[in-house]
Amino acid sequence: MTDETVLVTGGTGYLAGWCIDLLLARGYHVRATVRDRSRRPVVAAQLPAGHPTARLTVVEADLGSDAGWAEAAAGCDFVLHVASPFPAVPPRDPAALVGPARDGTLRVLAAARAAGARRIVVTSSSSAAASPAGPRPDPITEDHWTDPGHPPARAYVRSKTLAERAAWAYAREHGMTDRLTVIAPGTLLGPVRGRPSYSLSVVERLVTGRMPGLPRLGFPFTDVRDVAALHVAAMLSPEAAGERFLAAGPFHWIEDIAAILRGQPGARVPSRRLPGPLVRAAALFDPALRQVVPELGEEFRFATGKARDVLGWNPRPLADTVLDFARSFVRARSFVRARSRVTA
Repeated sequence: MTDETVLVTGGTGYLAGWCIDLLLARGYHVRATVRDRSRRPVVAAQLPAGHPTARLTVVEADLGSDAGWAEAAAGCDFVLHVASPFPAVPPRDPAALVGPARDGTLRVLAAARAAGARRIVVTSSSSAAASPAGPRPDPITEDHWTDPGHPPARAYVRSKTLAERAAWAYAREHGMTDRLTVIAPGTLLGPVRGRPSYSLSVVERLVTGRMPGLPRLGFPFTDVRDVAALHVAAMLSPEAAGERFLAAGPFHWIEDIAAILRGQPGARVPSRRLPGPLVRAAALFDPALRQVVPELGEEFRFATGKARDVLGWNPRPLADTVLDFARSFVRARSFVRARSRVTA
């Protein structure tokens, strides 16, 4: 046990839930934020049954408002800023997503600075490095930055890129670069608790049979548990001060995920490939699919040697991540259906 307190933003989120779980298991006091006080019970509900919650406090603070952040950060030794808007349907105006992500990050940094937090770990995204102006590098490293004006850059990618840029600029302006660390994970996957995150939607469709075929899409899938562990390592490591770490798993096509899932209980996985033109046509009626159409056929690799060498990151095999997701997702769906039958 320790008397140190960690603020975790976006307490109901997928990654935040695993960060909270790990921090409580290691004996920290955890203060989690939610946008609305009605969401407070969700934070504890996402933890394993019987998990000690006496050291967990949930407070209200919205990234879109100054209210609540000073109180949320007061007395905190560390801050994990995990929260970021990630809508299922992209906004018509990218500024609607960029503003809350960038301004919310600055609100958290200002509150953490005023509170005297020793380390602030900001969750960015590997997509903030993946699309620089000109040819895509191979591999992509921490030295690369996405050009937010690049036409294919989705609103979410722009928001993560500009929010991270703003975080570094703020840290330099206020002489606190040594208190900031950024983790840029790949596409999160792994066990789910409660309602699955939108970031899992592609694999969720494979499991449920809602994907009629396999588009030529791929992602740097990364286990959510490994990313949570990396956040805590970055929080504590003196060597992480002022550093940016890519935490993206090896690139895998959706076909690779389907091969792992095929034959698993409850999974209805397609085997035929969907031609690109058909995917683009379907995207006209599917906003979620529309977000990834620019990435059809695109393959890219990230260098993760820095996270491994400096923070000892050792991500688990993809098959373990995929199967743990599938099993937990089937259990979660069964639980929700059973509850629906009881309350109907």
